[in-house]
Amino acid sequence: MSDQSALHAVVGTRRLRRGRPAGTAVQRAWRFDAPDTRDREWWPQGIAWAGDRLLVSWYAKSGGARISVLDLAAATYEHVRLMQRAKDGRVSPLHAHAGGLGVHGPWVHVANTSKGAWSLHFDDLAQGEDGWTWTATARHRPDLPDGPGGAASGRLRYSFIDACDDDLVVGEYGWRERSKRLATVQLVEGLPTGRVQMLGEGPSGMQGTTRDADGRWWATTSFGPVLPGTLWHTRRGSTPPLSRGDFRGRRLALPPGPEDLTHGPDGRLWTVTEFPHLRWIVCLVAPES
Repeated sequence: MSDQSALHAVVGTRRLRRGRPAGTAVQRAWRFDAPDTRDREWWPQGIAWAGDRLLVSWYAKSGGARISVLDLAAATYEHVRLMQRAKDGRVSPLHAHAGGLGVHGPWVHVANTSKGAWSLHFDDLAQGEDGWTWTATARHRPDLPDGPGGAASGRLRYSFIDACDDDLVVGEYGWRERSKRLATVQLVEGLPTGRVQMLGEGPSGMQGTTRDADGRWWATTSFGPVLPGTLWHTRRGSTPPLSRGDFRGRRLALPPGPEDLTHGPDGRLWTVTEFPHLRWIVCLVAPES
């Protein structure tokens, strides 16, 4: 099955729980089950909608990555281990930070920092004796344009991503003098195609970014496991080049530790938080201004 409904076969055996974390922009929130909430080996990072299923990516400190398939209506979820196939045909665990997800057509893209993004096809979901696996079939790192902000500024880090219309949005995590670039690459039949278009820079410490239907850019920043996160946005119809001054920050808007950012089928914003005992899947109320 080559469309997003393939995820319906992944039946959740783990329970989600509703709750109310801190954050003035929080509308609804769910928690993972107790073992996943306190786990210090696996850390949630990316988030994206695929039809009526919500996907959350995790990386393991010892290596490896997985995607959780969430059915919010049933309040259940299931983990799917990510794999890669070598040239000799052998399959092994995929090693990626998985800091962001982007879904377009039959493809799911997984951010992998300086190595670009891995692409998974829905046809490659498989169930075995040891559970569900998903084998990546391609890795993309499109060429950067010449000039300031492009190739001259170093390799673009795919710290987090999102699929917006027919673009894959890419952002960099960076503090102080490290680059915090935003970029897009066109998606053709679901896959990144052609050169990267540089958009400028966003706030320091960005953990996720997305673009809404009104042309506003959004970003999350985290300040550790104690302080609330900040939700940033530009004005409607903002056009490149973007700069830090184009973003307005809404402090106390998010629970501690917000990561990737995406928009749902109804346009609402979603994020996931990463720290043990503070892990939430969060639907947000975005400010109107």
